[in-house]
Amino acid sequence: MSDPTHRPKQQTGFTKAALDYADTLLDLQKRRYECLLSKLYEGETSSLKSELDSQNQNRLPQQINITADSYQFEGGGWSAPYKTRKHPIRWMKRLAGLLIFADMAKGGLLTIEGSKATRRRFVNALDIEIAGHTCTTEVDAQPFGSWRAQANIPPISGHAPHLLTLSTIGLARRSLLSRERSSLAISGLKFSAFD
Repeated sequence: MSDPTHRPKQQTGFTKAALDYADTLLDLQKRRYECLLSKLYEGETSSLKSELDSQNQNRLPQQINITADSYQFEGGGWSAPYKTRKHPIRWMKRLAGLLIFADMAKGGLLTIEGSKATRRRFVNALDIEIAGHTCTTEVDAQPFGSWRAQANIPPISGHAPHLLTLSTIGLARRSLLSRERSSLAISGLKFSAFD
């Protein structure tokens, strides 16, 4: 019989996964804040704010194509670019994000090109969120273990950059010889605005 006065020991700390999750979110928020601050230091003043807002939306591209080794691949929760025989990739943690500089006022189609996964179920459980909007995602298997995810992005107002968040259900070792734990490998993404 168990002792009725015995209380189970309470855990006072967070798990490593929870800390990694929080670190990634904080890193993304810091980068977004730095981008917004840099825009302010480029000469935007509050008296010109409404005029610049409309001009800024007109200057943003309607289409973007970001590869894993591009300088535009700005975010948290990613490995450094890793060169494969075909193309560069970046490994994703359980949660990762990118800052997207595109005109999303009309919405559009987001396509993510994946090249590997540490577990197939991580691909099927991929969730895509942008600027707080959860997107319906379709994932298709491609030859040689690669995959493609497509999501319809709803119209999003507000200032770029928009925070794109990718998440999945877990981490696993990249290979038997590797100690690195990741979920998915991505070679790039494309966004095309709706007409």
